[in-house]
Order: sequence, then C-alpha cells, then structure tokens
Amino acid sequence: MIKGLRLCLVAIVGLLAWSSSAALPAADLSLDQVLDRLNQSTSRLRSFQAKISIRNWTDLLEEFDHGEKGSITLLRKDGKTFLRRQIDEPQTSILVVNKGQAILYRPLIKQAVFYNPARRKEGGAANLFMAFTSDRQGLEKHYQPSLLGRETVGASNAYVLELRPRGEDARSQFSRLVFYLDPQLWLPVRQDIVQPNRDYQRIEFSDYRINPDVPMSTFEVKLPKDVKKKTL
Repeated sequence: MIKGLRLCLVAIVGLLAWSSSAALPAADLSLDQVLDRLNQSTSRLRSFQAKISIRNWTDLLEEFDHGEKGSITLLRKDGKTFLRRQIDEPQTSILVVNKGQAILYRPLIKQAVFYNPARRKEGGAANLFMAFTSDRQGLEKHYQPSLLGRETVGASNAYVLELRPRGEDARSQFSRLVFYLDPQLWLPVRQDIVQPNRDYQRIEFSDYRINPDVPMSTFEVKLPKDVKKKTL
C-alpha cells in the first residue's frame, strides 16, 4: 500500500511539473504554434498511461455504437515504441505492440492474432501511436495539417488539429485524423479516425499519468495452451 501511494505521489508531481512547463497564455494560438507545442510535448514523452473510451460512428445510421472502455499504456525505450491497449468493457481484449509485432488476444473466444501493425489496412495501432510519437517534421511530411479552432472536451478547451494524409494509399484507408489537444498537456483528450465513407472511430483519453515507470512485462501476453493462434 505504501509503495502504491508513493507511485501515485510521483505521478501527481510529474503531471503538475508537465502542466506548469506547458502553460499557455489565454489567447488562441496559430497552427504553427500548436504544431510546435505538440512537438515539444511528444519530445519529452517517455511513457504514459490513460483510461480510454472507444466508440464507432456509423454515418448512414447517424449514431454511435455502445462502445468500449479500458486503458492504454505507452513506453518509448531505446528507439522503440511499446503499446498495450486493454479493453475491459463490455468484453476483455488485449492488444500489445512489442518490437514491431502486434498481438490481439481475445480471452472469451480463446483467440490470439499476430500481425505487423504497420501493414494492417486499417492502421489502428499505428494511429494510436502517431499523436504521441510523431515529430513535427514527420507529421508535415505525411499529412496536410490545419487548425479547426477550439472545442470543449470534458474540462479541456481543446485545440482541434486536423491531419489529411498526403499519400494515396493512406487516403484509401482514412480521409483524415482529428486530434483534440489539451492546451496544458499538449496531448490528445480525443481523437477521431475518419474513413472515406465518413464513418469514424472516436477515442477519448482521460486520467493521464505522464512518464510513469512502466515495466517491460506490461507488453507481454501470457497465452493459455488452448488458445487458437492466427498470423496475418
């Protein structure tokens, strides 16, 4: 219990220091300034943990599905990025990206799918990485950025940054990415992955822990012997 309290206090102190260093004047910023703040934030980011809520919008029906809730953990170490996305509701699923390989494990149906996230058509895992790991030069090389203004997301008066892919292959997968950036942390509190047919996936982030110690065991999945394995 004492160890847990100590870790909690460390996380709070780190978050306060992060927020203080990123504090901004009240005036709205330009696109150039927003990209600079995002670049500064991601360059300092070694790890984070957050709660996530995922919903999918169907444009034809004009409604969201019931959605999923869980958590996400990201670690940048030795030039590599590690990811764990765990869905707890309504059904458990675990997505782990470790050393360029992704494993999607669904305990309920006893299935584990192995694949290269960079080659998956929908690019879901890659898009989860992008807002937290891309530098400004990389963003502007692969996307056309624009600033859509500000929007209230929870307690955040977020900057809305739109990225339209420049590459033809990427445009066939999604028409644009929209990031709602908190002006204190300069990390997304929401992101939309919009498909060409205007359906989109919305991911909302909350309860950030910035630069916590994350053990490498977080990015391992222990599979039962009776799990069906599939490689894509």
